[in-house]
Amino acid sequence: MISINTSDLEREYIGILERDLYDVGQVEKDPLGNAIYLFFISRNKIKTSITENLIDWANSYVHTVLGQHKLSRFQDKDVTSAILCYYSLKQLDCLKVVVDVKLIDSLLDRYCSRDRYFDEFTHSCIILFSLYDIKEGITSYQKVLASILKAVNSPEVMNDPKNLVFSAILLDATQDVQLLKNLLHITLGHINEKSIPYNDSIYYAWLVWQYKELFEKNALTRVRGYVREVIEGLRWSLIEKEELEEIESIYGREEGPMVLSKIQISVSLDLVSSYNKEPGILNKLDHTVILADLRVDAVKQKINETKKTVSLLGDASVLLQSAEKKILDAETKLAEDPDACLDLLGEAMESLCRTYLTQRKIPFKALSGLELHDSVIKDWKEKSSLPWTDLKYQTGLRHILRVWALKKHEAYSTNLLEEAYFILLGWRGCFEIIRMIKETNPVS
Repeated sequence: MISINTSDLEREYIGILERDLYDVGQVEKDPLGNAIYLFFISRNKIKTSITENLIDWANSYVHTVLGQHKLSRFQDKDVTSAILCYYSLKQLDCLKVVVDVKLIDSLLDRYCSRDRYFDEFTHSCIILFSLYDIKEGITSYQKVLASILKAVNSPEVMNDPKNLVFSAILLDATQDVQLLKNLLHITLGHINEKSIPYNDSIYYAWLVWQYKELFEKNALTRVRGYVREVIEGLRWSLIEKEELEEIESIYGREEGPMVLSKIQISVSLDLVSSYNKEPGILNKLDHTVILADLRVDAVKQKINETKKTVSLLGDASVLLQSAEKKILDAETKLAEDPDACLDLLGEAMESLCRTYLTQRKIPFKALSGLELHDSVIKDWKEKSSLPWTDLKYQTGLRHILRVWALKKHEAYSTNLLEEAYFILLGWRGCFEIIRMIKETNPVS
């Protein structure tokens, strides 16, 4: 199994969180999202100058909503956010306001309907685990808790995977181990069936990783493998997001899948932080094991299958062969000299761009690096009926060209695991260049 250094990934998610919190005015516009940020900040003991803005806002918000009962028209979000902030501020030892429990009790009584707060599962879960330590002072607490525990393993939870996170935190607080084991059993079943949409996978991975000690030993291999796959996907998503943002700054914005919600950012940070603390998680393995684990051979097979459907011009065929040889050479260098891989991969990515431009008969003599890739995307966008956001693997190709340029100026260094991932991105880029040629030069 490949091991992943998640330290950089953890820092990237903290950076995303800090950028979101930089503008106090923006913080005030999304109370529930920022209450969730604060909760996961408290779990991971993150303290920076930027998070102080959030803590100040949260104290003011708790006073306004819980202390003064001043609500907007979104009462459910107001109350849930304030109670979650109240809990998180206490965990951080940053609660600066005094709130009478009787005021919280009277507020919740007003919004308790059919044994739920706001007649809603998610809000009820958050409120219940946030108030667990003062539950004796909340009149409606026990009946709402009983209602939620009865529903915790129902389709209602699975239909909104964010509920997996909040349900588990509640069950952890109440120490209901059997219900938590049942939830884990159902979750692992979905994982084994491979029926989980990618956007939901972070919540499943978070749940099974946080409570992996409750699994039988024979299930742990699958749990670890699944979590590792999800974290690899997170790393790729951040690379893809950065590259797509650069491309759209040149060619305009098109609707794409790269918007991250605050709950996704928070849960991703929590998962990566927890994964990073696992003993032995940073061990390096043999390069052949790493490449096999990344399923590089499967991508090569797709390349060979796709090449059979494309008729390349002579010069384009030579350039493609050169690119493939350089990626293969990079695989060899991975064992001998990982630092040299990036040079070979950068040259290979340039050859792939030239393959496309030669096939399309577009001049490129004076171009190199990212300029070459700009020409490829510009032509494909004009000639193809598909949006450029369909070019998922071109962001990986572009990322290699970018870091290769940084390395030339001694502003980037890599390690064996990262170079192995770049090799995967290189082969994926190769596959997609061939696919793009097929789409712009269909074989009759």
